[in-house]
Amino acid sequence: MKQIHDICCSAAELPMVIERVGQWVGSSASAASMGNECQPVFTDAAAVGRWIDALAARASFEAEQEPIFYRGFRSAVKKAAPVILRVEDSTQPMFMMVIHCAGKNLVAVGPDLKRVQLNSDVLRDSLFRRQRSAELPEIERLLRDAGVSSRRRRTSMQLLLDERLADSRLPGCWTLRLHAGESAWHHARDVRLPACFTQLMLSYSAAYVLWLLSWWVLGFSGLQGRFDRGWTGVWALLLLTMVPLRLLTTWLQGVAATGAGWLCRQKLLYGSLRLNPDELRSSGIGHFLGRALELEAIETVGFSGGVLGVVALVELAAASLVLGVGASPVLELICLAVWSISVFALLLRYVRRRRQWTGLRLEMTHDLIERIIGHRTRLVQETPARWHAGEDQALETYMLASRSMDRMAALLNAFAARGLLLVSLFALTPAIMNGSAGPTSIAITLGGALIASEAIRKIVSSILQLADTAIAWQRVRPLMAKDRDSLAAPANVHSIGGTRIENASQKLMELRDVRFQHNGRPQPVLEQCQFNIFEREKLLLEGSSGTGKSTLVALLAGLRAPDSGLLLQNGLDRQTLGVNAWRRKVAAAPQFHENHVFSETFAFNLLMGRRWPASADDMLKAEALCRELGLGDLLDRMPGGLTQMVGETGWQLSHGERSRLYIARALLQDSDMVILDESFAALDPGNLRRCVECVVNYSKTLFVVAHP
Repeated sequence: MKQIHDICCSAAELPMVIERVGQWVGSSASAASMGNECQPVFTDAAAVGRWIDALAARASFEAEQEPIFYRGFRSAVKKAAPVILRVEDSTQPMFMMVIHCAGKNLVAVGPDLKRVQLNSDVLRDSLFRRQRSAELPEIERLLRDAGVSSRRRRTSMQLLLDERLADSRLPGCWTLRLHAGESAWHHARDVRLPACFTQLMLSYSAAYVLWLLSWWVLGFSGLQGRFDRGWTGVWALLLLTMVPLRLLTTWLQGVAATGAGWLCRQKLLYGSLRLNPDELRSSGIGHFLGRALELEAIETVGFSGGVLGVVALVELAAASLVLGVGASPVLELICLAVWSISVFALLLRYVRRRRQWTGLRLEMTHDLIERIIGHRTRLVQETPARWHAGEDQALETYMLASRSMDRMAALLNAFAARGLLLVSLFALTPAIMNGSAGPTSIAITLGGALIASEAIRKIVSSILQLADTAIAWQRVRPLMAKDRDSLAAPANVHSIGGTRIENASQKLMELRDVRFQHNGRPQPVLEQCQFNIFEREKLLLEGSSGTGKSTLVALLAGLRAPDSGLLLQNGLDRQTLGVNAWRRKVAAAPQFHENHVFSETFAFNLLMGRRWPASADDMLKAEALCRELGLGDLLDRMPGGLTQMVGETGWQLSHGERSRLYIARALLQDSDMVILDESFAALDPGNLRRCVECVVNYSKTLFVVAHP
């Protein structure tokens, strides 16, 4: 117990430990700049979780709270590591950082930043000592009454404890994962891809060396006429030694491919979720489907082509060494170099044709999907004679590009490897004619030529695959490159409730000369926009369509960043405060077409921005708010009440009911400021009055956008 207590960290020491673990995994950020605003206020378990999240974010981690059960404790910690465990203490909260598992022991980091090994069973018993203390007296009495001997009592006691405490959970556990916005290199190091790839190359090189030695032994014994047991045994031993190396190479290739595929998908998902809204609107669904299809090429073809290329280079180097000791080494090496350069030039021409063909293919895919989506509109608005306009021309262009690319591929596959073998035989002819080459040197030269031709064949196959990967990467790269930091004048603003007293109220929002321009637009939608929003104010923004009201809402809610100017919340800009912290203080209900109802319960759609799973108090508050917004009849009609499933996109709800759902969702987040963008447009006068009164009473600071 003393050892475990010594390596536990207090709340003041935990940031330093998380920072050191982040340095070990190679993250780009650190927790060293932790300020007073992140110091824990342990009012409840949720406060501890928020503090852990803040610490992890500063060290480029994502913290996910996951319960760990008594049964399978070691395997669960091993899978979750690095993991933060909260240790119960009567005086102050204590934490333990476990970074990985070493056999039956767990490796933890103490407050002195040194690694310490702990017995997993001892740590488990310490963390679950309260549950064990409650069960041990009854178990001891049961074993004593059953007459179990003292020699077997300890084992029996542990088995009974495992059974009784199997579902006991340790709630204070946070798994640390490297932030998805970190660079691909950091993620590759985290999953040990460089080490795996290095081991793959070493195992293949070792197997290839053994293969060359086996042929050398066979050729030497055959040419010398020494087919005795010793040489045959050496040859067989070399071949048998290659078997485990080949198996290891195949296994490592699978592991590396799985890790690379997981990394690509994680980066693509992260980049997709951080796309600019303008980019989402301007690009069609066919464009994004094309990106997803290109990712498949990067995962499968790209990795196999890369491995094949490295293997081919190893074989080409081995062929150069073999030809260097052949019958005519200088001439053979010159022929190999010239032929390799010629093949490389042809490969460049093929890559250019392949890029053109891929562009045409993706353009046709995008056009086809857009036509399918808009088919009903075309039936109404377009004459049948123009339904297939342009399709024949696109197909003809595509066929011409395919024919040109296929001819070049056929030329490469047919002559690249076989041509090198013919050139090598031609270079060997002078040595054979003048009698300077013996049988051994001729055999060595022929072997080197065969190895070189096989290497050239693999290089051609590798380049053909890598060409697809390089072209696909150009289209996926904008998403993969997303990092953590890349996230007419407006109408008059006037008060609809409350009184502005700038000397008595704290300034919540401050805008100074804010400018924003959408991509592809010639003029900025906001320019020299400036005003202040104070706490407890109720403001109405009126203006006609296209004056930048929704853009201003997105800026205030932290969904967009201004191109220039100053936008502050409580005196801090978005970069200083952090995107997540900014959005926690501002809750926005966007326009109807930009809001969503998910295929879940009514309660989930209400409380998803507050907390989920919801507590009993959350459910009571949500129901009271819904009834105040006029949704009481809806709750009474639904058999499940708040737990009723509302269908895909909320098709079971009317337009006005969904509008009030969006309003309730924003109010239930308990933010400092609530923004409603045309949320009352679908309400009748009676419900409008009721909703306005409810919103004014529930919100701390209110900003409403509406048409005049």
